[in-house]
Formats: sequence, C-alpha cells, structure tokens
Amino acid sequence: MKFFLLTLIMLSVMPQSARSQWYHRHYGADNLRDLSFYQLKESSKRSVINIGIGTFSMAAGSMIMITGREKLDPLEDVSFIDIFQSPDAVGYAIAGAAAFTAGAVVVLTNIARLVMIGSARNKMFAMDMYISPALMLNNYSNNISPGVSVTITF
Repeated sequence: MKFFLLTLIMLSVMPQSARSQWYHRHYGADNLRDLSFYQLKESSKRSVINIGIGTFSMAAGSMIMITGREKLDPLEDVSFIDIFQSPDAVGYAIAGAAAFTAGAVVVLTNIARLVMIGSARNKMFAMDMYISPALMLNNYSNNISPGVSVTITF
C-alpha cells in the first residue's frame, strides 16, 4: 500500500516538474530565446509587478511583527525571545515572519527572472565581439605560436 501511494504521488508530480520553467508554462516555449520581443516585454512587466507585490508583503510582515511586539507592552524594551513567550504575540510573530518570508521569496525569484529576461533580450539584438588568447599551430614547421583570437557574432 505504501509503495502504491508513493508511486501514485511520484507519477502525479512528474508532469508538473516537466513544466517547471515559467516561460514553458506561460508561452509553451522550450527555451527563453524562443520568445518574441513582445512576450519578453510582457514577462518583464509581470515580474516588476510581482516584485512590487513581494515588497508589499515584506513590509506588511514587518508591520505585523512590530504590532505583535507593541501588543506586549509599548513602554517596555521587549526582546525578540519575549515575543515568542507571550501567547498573545506569538500569532503576530509567526504571521509576520510567514508574510515576510513569502514576500522575500517572490522578490528574489522575480529579480532572477528579470535578469534572465534582460540577458535574452540583449542576445536577441546585440552584436558581440570576443577576444581571447589562442595558440596557433604551423603544420609545416610544427611550431606553436601564441596569438589572439577575435570572434564577432551578429
């Protein structure tokens, strides 16, 4: 029975992990470079909106934690441990920490998404030039000479 349930859970999770990339879920593309300029622009707008939502959640979580601290005694100097020892303030502290953590995850995920979108957008229209050291082999005299390799992509 345990084996059957574990197998059923794994089979239900596998299709979801196959569609784990956000651009595959939203646009059906297998690679970020397959998206059009309009789709990249739309995705960057959505990421900026999500960063704002995550920042709001982090601020709300901080305010909830401060409210829990002030609920104990506004005039006393209360430590962080005292908040968790009071039954009134524990709920505020846990709810505030959860909201702050959720907001931080959303912000960090969407910042990474913006970086990926920016690099895909730059590679879509940019011309690159790479200069790197190279060794040149003369097959006739079997001599190796140091040199510079220049690669231009457009």
